[in-house]
Amino acid sequence: MLKPPPLKNVPYYPVTSFVAAMALGVTVLWWSKGNIDGLVMNSQVWNKWQLWRALTSTLPHVNVFHLGFNLYWFWVFGTLVEREFGHWKMAAIVLLLGFGSALAEFMVFSGGVGLSGVGYGLWGMLWVLERRDARFAGTVDRNTSMTFVVWFFLCIVLTYTGVMPVA
Repeated sequence: MLKPPPLKNVPYYPVTSFVAAMALGVTVLWWSKGNIDGLVMNSQVWNKWQLWRALTSTLPHVNVFHLGFNLYWFWVFGTLVEREFGHWKMAAIVLLLGFGSALAEFMVFSGGVGLSGVGYGLWGMLWVLERRDARFAGTVDRNTSMTFVVWFFLCIVLTYTGVMPVA
């Protein structure tokens, strides 16, 4: 797997950096008891056509582990995608993955929070591209894929058993 760029390169990845900064800011606001009700998924996404909730619900994170895991992988995958596809396509990919994963989660359950759907979408996209596009050769190694697959099924078990609800 390729190493992500150092954080000093933030200016070269405006989309990835902006989304990560927004996630950090909204999460800190939420943890500080700030009101983020207008950003989370609920039935108003359909009743009042507040579709932005599907995107903004990707910003708050439940705890430090959740935030750290998602921001780390978003930086690893997001910077690579933004470098190879450009800023506008990266923005479109984030919008698609954010809306798609949040709306799917809301239709199956009651909705969730965090960048996990975007992170998994980027991982899946790079996993496929690695086999089809030489620019992405070696980007997703076996250990990374095993981590994502094991964590995915562990989250299903944790949610189903009520130990820890995970989107």
